[in-house]
Amino acid sequence: MLSINLRFDHKAMSDAELAERLEAMWQAYEEARQEAWPMTLVGSFRGPIRHPLAYPFTSFLGLNAWIAAGFGIGYGFSIDGLLSRRPRGVVRMHLALCEARNLLDEIKRRVAKRAKQRQPG
Repeated sequence: MLSINLRFDHKAMSDAELAERLEAMWQAYEEARQEAWPMTLVGSFRGPIRHPLAYPFTSFLGLNAWIAAGFGIGYGFSIDGLLSRRPRGVVRMHLALCEARNLLDEIKRRVAKRAKQRQPG
């Protein structure tokens, strides 16, 4: 999928900083998951623009609330997503996953770059 990566800040981070940030995102995800229960996140897609400010507008979010399920674009700025504690937790889960995916993309980019540098001529 074609995407525009606007996360230039990750390139400036050290490997240790990337690992620390990734761990923080998993902890944020777990906290949000506990806040959202019994609602669950069933789909999380970043959309074409890779930046935290773009995700609430361009990403797709699926959630499951017992029997009913919702899926849509920009759920993070809906009234329910902003004001209700459980749906807000689902949105926070989604945003943490988006950031974790960004960090993993940067880690993969670095690994590929280093592997290419190690290959003989």
